[in-house]
Amino acid sequence: MTSTEFRQKQRHSRRAYINAHKKSIGKCFYCSFNKCYEILEYHHIQNNKSFNVGGKLGSKSIPTIQKEIDKCVLVCPNCHKMINIGYKIKKNFNIWSWLRERV
Repeated sequence: MTSTEFRQKQRHSRRAYINAHKKSIGKCFYCSFNKCYEILEYHHIQNNKSFNVGGKLGSKSIPTIQKEIDKCVLVCPNCHKMINIGYKIKKNFNIWSWLRERV
């Protein structure tokens, strides 16, 4: 196995681990969106981010990735964007009702 093949296998293994984790949770922490676990994103619940779990993982080991995942909640892209621009949302948040109120 070449070094390139080894790196590709490692990258695939790390992505498979993350996707398996997303599938096991299966829904947004806030609004419970559960139609497509692949689009869920990791949101750091405190300001203690070491790296972006959804980004390039380089040579990060699975235990290192798991430590970072433990600092996060899974959220849908809509809730993630709202949180990041400063909205305070709570568990069982209904994004569709919230959007209807603003139209």
